[in-house]
Amino acid sequence: MDKLLSNRVKLLSVSVTIGISKKSKELTSKGLNIINLAIGESYFKTPKYIQNFTKFSIDLEKYFFYSPVPGYVDLRIAISKKIKRDNKLFYKYNHIIVSNGAKQAIANVFLSLINFGDDVLIYLPCWPTYIDLVKLLGGNTVFVKGNIKKNFKVSIYQLYKSITKKTKIIIFSSPCNPTGSVLSKYEVIETSKVLKNSNIIVISDEIYEYVNFIGRNISISSILFMRNYAVIINGFSKGFSMTGWRVGYSISPLWLSKQCEKIQGQITSSISSISQRSAFSAIEKDISFILKINNRLLKNKNISISLLEKIKGLHFNNPKGSFYLFINVSFYFGKSYENFLINDSNDFCIFILKKIYISLVPGNKFGDSNYVRFSYSIPLILLRKAIFRMKTILSKLK
Repeated sequence: MDKLLSNRVKLLSVSVTIGISKKSKELTSKGLNIINLAIGESYFKTPKYIQNFTKFSIDLEKYFFYSPVPGYVDLRIAISKKIKRDNKLFYKYNHIIVSNGAKQAIANVFLSLINFGDDVLIYLPCWPTYIDLVKLLGGNTVFVKGNIKKNFKVSIYQLYKSITKKTKIIIFSSPCNPTGSVLSKYEVIETSKVLKNSNIIVISDEIYEYVNFIGRNISISSILFMRNYAVIINGFSKGFSMTGWRVGYSISPLWLSKQCEKIQGQITSSISSISQRSAFSAIEKDISFILKINNRLLKNKNISISLLEKIKGLHFNNPKGSFYLFINVSFYFGKSYENFLINDSNDFCIFILKKIYISLVPGNKFGDSNYVRFSYSIPLILLRKAIFRMKTILSKLK
């Protein structure tokens, strides 16, 4: 029946993280003790005050109906206040579109901008969804790759050399998934200088904003002359431990936010009314609990690094944000154990999953097949156990 499928759907690959998580759950259901290091979410539960406000909102019995397509006005005003408080940015609520997670927010922007043949410049390593969405819309992906020696950051010279007359969009994340790199204020300013008067749209994915170990996140939207060309993507999944609530948002120039609203109105209309109330409560209250979560994640990161450094052949940087390590495992390519030969990072992940029941994400979908993504956002006792298992099995590869 493949002949009945559209060409565009054939271009799409299955989400690598969703695929790995699905496989892990299948093995867990068979009674195997899988330690999931592929997961892309915080292991902390949604804070009680958010849960309680959600129950209160349900009891009011007034949020059971369609909300405005771009989200409730009070939520968008609250987000406007949040970015003023946390990011020193000044946007009115009508620049903000609340969506079904950051993924839909990005899709809305792409759908509003990309024509067939447009070049979209993507910083590598990157979240794979950027690549597949550009393919879906007929755009051309142009990659600019950072390396481990520079914390995976793209240099200003690389950026300058990659821009052509066909470049319409640049997209990157900071803090970055999968590398944890965080752009400095200097790097943001220098990036804006390259793009000045270029008419190129810059999409800054800041979903890991609060999972940041070095202070306030600096957005390119803070550069005044970029305001008409800069888009912020953010949401509540990572920082507030609200992945399942599905609330993300875009902040864009008014000319673009109107189009995103139109797109969303035709695809999903508004998002869950109750989830919006939950999001409203999340940023209306004191968010000092985020600092406590980050302190625990920082401890997990530091312990992971200290233990992984003792495993021969693994190479990685010390990330400043998100909750991942992006680990070069190419030392083990060409090695084998019990007739299992490792040729690339995909083989490495399959080997680790089958032999010691640990799930990792291969780096090929993120832009580098020499690497795997390792999440340290799990309880510390499991983290230690996972790394011990890895050290034991990897020592047997010859």
